Amino acid sequence: MQTQFESIQQLAGQYHTYAEDSAQLYPYLEQLDQAILKNFEEKYANSARGFQPINLLRLECIQNLLRGKAMNDEVVEAIKQRIRQKNESYFGHLDPKMLQALQEYPLGKRDWFANWRKAWNIFFPLVYPEHIRQNTRSTLVEIATQLLKDLDLPDYTFHLVDFSGPLHLGSDTASLSLYPADRGGHQHTYQLFVKISAVSGAGIATGSKLGKTASSEDQLLSIGTYAEALRVLEKMKPKVLALNEKLPAYDRILPSPPDYKNPIAYGQPEAKRNLAVQEPPVALFIPRYRYEDDPERPFVATETFVRLVHLLKRKRNVILQGPPGVGKTFLASKLAYGLMGYKHQEQIQRLQFHQSYSYEDFVQGLRPAPSGGFELRNGVFYQYCQLAHAHPDQAYFLIIDEINRGNLSKIFGELLQLIEADKRAENYAVRLTYGSENDPAFFVPPNLYLIGTMNTADRSLAIIDYALRRRFAFVEVEPCFDETFTDYLQQQGLSPGLVQHIATQVQKLNEEIARDPNLGKDFRLGHSYFCTYIPAMDEGQWYQDVLRYEIRPMLEEMWFDQPERVGKAFQNLEKQRS
Repeated sequence: MQTQFESIQQLAGQYHTYAEDSAQLYPYLEQLDQAILKNFEEKYANSARGFQPINLLRLECIQNLLRGKAMNDEVVEAIKQRIRQKNESYFGHLDPKMLQALQEYPLGKRDWFANWRKAWNIFFPLVYPEHIRQNTRSTLVEIATQLLKDLDLPDYTFHLVDFSGPLHLGSDTASLSLYPADRGGHQHTYQLFVKISAVSGAGIATGSKLGKTASSEDQLLSIGTYAEALRVLEKMKPKVLALNEKLPAYDRILPSPPDYKNPIAYGQPEAKRNLAVQEPPVALFIPRYRYEDDPERPFVATETFVRLVHLLKRKRNVILQGPPGVGKTFLASKLAYGLMGYKHQEQIQRLQFHQSYSYEDFVQGLRPAPSGGFELRNGVFYQYCQLAHAHPDQAYFLIIDEINRGNLSKIFGELLQLIEADKRAENYAVRLTYGSENDPAFFVPPNLYLIGTMNTADRSLAIIDYALRRRFAFVEVEPCFDETFTDYLQQQGLSPGLVQHIATQVQKLNEEIARDPNLGKDFRLGHSYFCTYIPAMDEGQWYQDVLRYEIRPMLEEMWFDQPERVGKAFQNLEKQRS
């Protein structure tokens, strides 16, 4: 590897000389082969590339070189000034399209050549052409691959920066960094880093997304050979491994969401299907999700959570039911993360049912067209099924809040059968209500999961009929005021006395509510009412606000004809803590 390392070092030394002393750069440019200059002239004269002042500057300088004119900083600055002035007489020789683009190019507060003050940045494409760049990158790949092997890092990968520089403005430094492949890219990690330049170094670099305050080069040790780089990295390896072990893991997933407007045809030969992917998928690095490592997990034991994830995976349709304020919607999102194994919001769609919600909103229906009349539009569920069909290797989740607020038979229509776990196949496809004879049959994909939430305290809502109930698994979500709750509140900064008072008194109140024959357990108070404290708040004022503006109105609603009972319950909650 020493030969490869030295070849990069030699280039770095050469480019460092040109970057620091333009007087050394111009003689190199003047001796460039005419054919090479002609190729660059053709490239920068092509108006189809789009106009950029820097490319016009390069074009004028190249044409001067082709005419045998001597180049120096004064000549370059003079051309820059003429470009800034949009000197039409000087640039009369240009293609009319390029000349027009120059005249129309906007003048801003920032100088057009702010990034190209040095001759090296202007001319680096001529000094570092594509064939040299490709050779350089290939050599850097060889060095990085050998380092991974020599350091025994099978789970690590590498990131390279060649002499184009991170902003493609030209650089006299090349670098490579080694980082864990499952941590979302080098910017999110601590790296084993090698810089190859006039003064090379190796050591630890901190990813820019980790909020570093010092330059990564602060931890670099001087090196001169591949063997020295390897020795430094071997010494730094245990520290980097330990630092990265504490970081969240990521999954690399594909693809990005497709265009919903592009219909999918089912029941047709595979070659005729349109799976709604218009562009090559974009890789995304998504943080992995482990319930036991989640600092904001619900008040649900890990064993129970794992069981619920398996239930959702098997049944595919789950309804979380319970009193208000027990965190049903919050738990629904966590279940989706748990089944996915990572947190990716684009694979979760949320909506809320209400009394006016219909089949036409949810599945498909006629809607007024902008041009007049009516047109067939697909609803949220139909569109989301398209997305899941197009990407069968990914799990998608539809979270329906307040699912029993809508007329479920009316909303689901013929899909009542199709959402069943063992009916998620093409042989169960049906013609939709608004579909024509030419429209393909429709079925619900097996990788789409439905999670509903249901407030059991509101008796004005629709009763879940048995046909729909059979398609869902129902999970009771209970108020929680045990040690999990009290530990959380104390971690938020509430005093132990207030925390214990809340837990004790609310549990007593919930027991009274559950015993009331006119109410029952569905009217108990949920724990989330008391999870809103922010450390900067005055805890006494916060608690009084929760009682006065959230809890008391609910008690008055429940015991509307028993004001003395409301008063007594409120007094018990409000009593001074010891």
